[in-house]
Amino acid sequence: MTKADPTDPVVYQHRLAKQNQYSPPSEHFDSSRYASVCTICGTSVSNSSKHCGYCNRCVERFDHHCKWLNNCIGHTNYAQFTMLIGSLEVMELIIFVGSFWLLIQYFTQKDWLESHIQEAYGANIVELVFSCICVQTLIALLILIAIGNLIALHLWLRKCKKMTTFEYILHLRNHRNNTASSTGKTTFLSKIRESNANLSDIQLLMPKRENLVRKCTQVMPEDKAGESSHEVDETIRSRSEEEKVHVG
Repeated sequence: MTKADPTDPVVYQHRLAKQNQYSPPSEHFDSSRYASVCTICGTSVSNSSKHCGYCNRCVERFDHHCKWLNNCIGHTNYAQFTMLIGSLEVMELIIFVGSFWLLIQYFTQKDWLESHIQEAYGANIVELVFSCICVQTLIALLILIAIGNLIALHLWLRKCKKMTTFEYILHLRNHRNNTASSTGKTTFLSKIRESNANLSDIQLLMPKRENLVRKCTQVMPEDKAGESSHEVDETIRSRSEEEKVHVG
């Protein structure tokens, strides 16, 4: 999972075209087919892509950035992510059931348990083993509940809401902002949340290509107003480099 690459494939295709790996570039890659452009990567992207500030790359169908895996979860590796948390839930369930069964044996068949511990460790440390089993059972139960809640959340979002985690967060944020605007109340905590959101999400929504092209053509001389799409892409790329400096 940590080595899985969820980067939008359109980004790689556009970069190859810029490096003249395609000859001519327009024969294999037409940037005008994509309505969105990442001003940080300086390439065209899919409409569902989002630029992750942690990984510094555009992720197709971005769901969330997992700090435990040190990787983004998107269209490419979402199935692997669900299998991972599903297998983790099964493993914790087995640990919990086994630990709980040993606790039952301690209270119902303590002599049998003592004999097995004596045979395995060569010492009568039943109380120590009992303490470790209690801690292990509690930890397994907590992880079981946490992972189960995560699985339930993803099932609810994907099956019922037809949304990704990131889309759901944006939905909640817009709802909170609309509620605050309607009541006219802005708390200090809401300002902190808004500031942190802007820091963590360098680019929430991809700008539309047509808007960038319009901005570029407005500053071009009249004799260049009819330049090709490839030349417009170069202008967008140069303007993207300027934005990188500001973002950095």
